[in-house]
Amino acid sequence: MGVFKKVLWKEDDAEKWLGAVPKIELTYDDRYMFVLAVTLMVDTKKSNATEEDLLNIFLQVQLSLSLSLSLTHAHTHSHTHTHTHCVP
Repeated sequence: MGVFKKVLWKEDDAEKWLGAVPKIELTYDDRYMFVLAVTLMVDTKKSNATEEDLLNIFLQVQLSLSLSLSLTHAHTHSHTHTHTHCVP
């Protein structure tokens, strides 16, 4: 069985989040890197976002982050040279 971990952070771009930035709590399985739960907490009096808006913004941010990390990983490995030496 994996180890469940929680991370909590507060976003900082009110414009992106349509008025009020959410606090986000993400629970994941550290062994399998599988997201188990996401909670977005937002001041609804200051936000113009619906629940669906918040979910879509969160997913767009995560997709952008994943693509960025994938490209960084690919770029790093494209410049890595491996030399193999055979010893008789």
